[in-house]
Amino acid sequence: GTDGEALTLTTEEAAVYDRQIRLWGADAQQRMSTSRVLVVGRVRSNLGNELIKNICLAGVSSIILCSVNDFEGQGFLGDSLDEVRNSVQDINRFVRVEIFEGEEAAANEVKSSTAVCLVGFNAVPSVMSIAKSCRQGGIGLFVGECIGLLGAVFLDLGVRSYAEEDKDSGNLIEKVIDYTSYTDAFGDMGV
Repeated sequence: GTDGEALTLTTEEAAVYDRQIRLWGADAQQRMSTSRVLVVGRVRSNLGNELIKNICLAGVSSIILCSVNDFEGQGFLGDSLDEVRNSVQDINRFVRVEIFEGEEAAANEVKSSTAVCLVGFNAVPSVMSIAKSCRQGGIGLFVGECIGLLGAVFLDLGVRSYAEEDKDSGNLIEKVIDYTSYTDAFGDMGV
C-alpha cells in the first residue's frame, strides 16, 4: 500500500490480500493498506505478539511498536523488538515496522495513528492521557490484558455510524453507535 494520494493495491498486494478482499471488499482493504497502528505496552508478550501478527496479516501500512514496562523474551515472534520486527516483515513484507521505547514516544505517536492498541491494562501509566488523545482525535482505542486463562478487552471507538437496511421498506437507515470512552468507564480507578 501507499501512504496517501493513490488508494490502489498493486497486483502483488491484491494476490497477497485476496482472502481479506473477499471477506471485506477491495475498498476496505485499500483503506487498511494506508492504516498506521500503534501498539503500546507489553508488545513482546504473547498477547502483544498475537495482536501484532494479526494486524500484520490484515495488511496495514505500518505498525509502530512502543515498548513500555515490557518483559523481554516472552513472545513467539522473538525475544527482542528487532526480532519481533524481523518476524513481522517475514510474515508480510508490505508492512513497515517502526520501534520506539517509553511512554513519551508512545504519546508522540498517538495523533499520527489510525488506531492505538494498549497491551496490558496497567502496563502504560499514562493510559488515561493516551485514551483522551485517542478520543479527541477520533482514533480507535483497543486495550487488552491476558493473565493465564483470563482475558479482557476494552474498545473505545468513539462515535461511529453505519447504514442498515430496513427489513420492511428496504430503505437504508443510518444507525449510530456511541462507545463509552475509556476515561468515562474507568475514571480515576487507575486501570
